[in-house]
Order: sequence, then C-alpha cells, then structure tokens
Amino acid sequence: MTRADLLALTPDALAALANRGLVKRAAKDLDAGAGPEITVSPDGGVDGAFPDGTTASLPAGAGLEAARCSCAATGTCRHRICLVLAYQRTAAAPEAPEAPEAQEPGPGWSPGAFDDDALARVLGRRALTAARRALRTGYSAKIRRPTAREPVAQVELQTCTVRFLVPGELGYVHTDAVAAVRGEVTVLAVWAFRAADERGLAGEEIRLEVGGSAGAGGDGLDAALDLADQVLLEGAAHTGPVLATALERTAADLAASGQHWPAAALGDLAGQLAAHHDRRADHDPARVAELLAEVHARHRAARGGAAR
Repeated sequence: MTRADLLALTPDALAALANRGLVKRAAKDLDAGAGPEITVSPDGGVDGAFPDGTTASLPAGAGLEAARCSCAATGTCRHRICLVLAYQRTAAAPEAPEAPEAQEPGPGWSPGAFDDDALARVLGRRALTAARRALRTGYSAKIRRPTAREPVAQVELQTCTVRFLVPGELGYVHTDAVAAVRGEVTVLAVWAFRAADERGLAGEEIRLEVGGSAGAGGDGLDAALDLADQVLLEGAAHTGPVLATALERTAADLAASGQHWPAAALGDLAGQLAAHHDRRADHDPARVAELLAEVHARHRAARGGAAR
C-alpha cells in the first residue's frame, strides 16, 4: 500500500510540522548512509530500523504527531523525519515497483469536504463543542484556496493561521495557535471553507463572515450568554485568544445596538481574561464571578421583558 500522505509531505511541510533544522539533519543522515531499513506493512504502516539500534514507526491513517520512536526525544525527532524522507526516496527509486496514482484531491480540493464526524474523530468532541460556541457568535476568516502554484489550503482567523499541508488529511494541519486551542481553530478553519463552498465563493482568496446569532431574535444577548457560559465552564486559566476575541466582538455588537450595559460587562470580562493571561495585578477572580452573574442577569431580564 502506497502512503500518499507521506509522499505529499514537502520539505517546507515537514519544516512546519517539526523545524527546518531537524529536516536538514535528517536529510544529512540519510545522505551519509545512516538512514533506516524500511518495512511497510499491508495496512500502510511504515517501520524503520536505524543502524544505531533506534526504531521508529509511522502508523497508517495518522499524521506525524502519532509517529513513535525509541529515542529519548519527547516530540518530533530526526528519526521520524528521516523515516519520512527515506520512505519518499524508496518510493521514488527506479527499481521500486510503479506506485498506483494517488487518489488524493488535486489543487482544487477544499478542507470544507471534511464532515463533522471526521473532525470529531481526529480532533475530539471537545474541539467541536468549543468551535460551535464561536460559530454562534460569528467570526471573520480569510481563506486561500490551493492552486498548482501553492497547493496548501490556508485560513487566516482573527488570532492565528491554519494550514492544511496535505490534501484530504486532517493529520497534517499546522497552526500557530497555542496547543490548547489547536483543535478548535482547525474546526473553525474547516467550517470557513465549508461556508465559502456552500455560498459558491470560488476565488483563490476570499474574506467572509461565518456564523453569528446576533440579530436573529437574540439581539446578541444569546451569543453573550454562550460566551459567559464558556468562561464559566473552562475557567479563566483555560480560555484562549479565540474566546477573548469573541468577547470583544460581541461587546462591540451589543454597544452598536444600544445595549451598553451588557456590552460593558462583556468588555470588562475580556479585560479580566487579558489581565489573567498577562499575570497583571488587576485580575480579580471575584470580579470575574460578578461579571458572569451580570451577563446572566441581563439576559434573564431581557427575556422577561424587563428594561435593560
């Protein structure tokens, strides 16, 4: 079985998933004859035995993060990268049997083709739950569709960039977001492509707004309540930049519609999260609790017909 995902990994993609120094060192080891002896299992798993006794493996159906190595490195190491490069060279060798044509999508593929079941399977249900809250609030995205010149699909969100390095594979996604929100922003990036596909937006570079519940009978207060609940459930210590940006945006929407008191509460809440993140002295857990209670009270009063 040919591993089309491994063959699609360019040096730039490997450098994004690891770092350029590791890629150069792995290539140097391979050129010096210190590469692994490769065994490919029927299901596509790739194993490598190195001359120094180190063993590494690349399981089928998984990305580089799932690779294993017997060396002491805790993350991606030169042995894992060297195994990828060695496999690529073996597959490209003249004496190797002709590999069947890869069935992966071409330059026009879209990450929007991933359904939510696939996202949950690879990224976890928690990532989808967090992303759905952001979707209800709404978010901005700039997508760049893959082309023959630049085959990497990319999404710029408000706080980070997400790149799909291998067509049709969720195991090879790179983002500059912190690890805690990597799954969430990947889901948001997929949904941005999906929204563009559904709207028939076929340009190479597209800016769009995705989701949003403001103005749909909730006047933004439902979105505010969702965000407050997310802070309550996750705690200030575990909130990421996506949530902070959503708080600021929803506060601005509320202020624009004349709902200044709930807007001020959300703005203050965003400030408290920023103070916690920056370890500033003005962070006050009691104030966070007051603001969360105020958002709930404003929402309840609005739903009960009381004056805001």
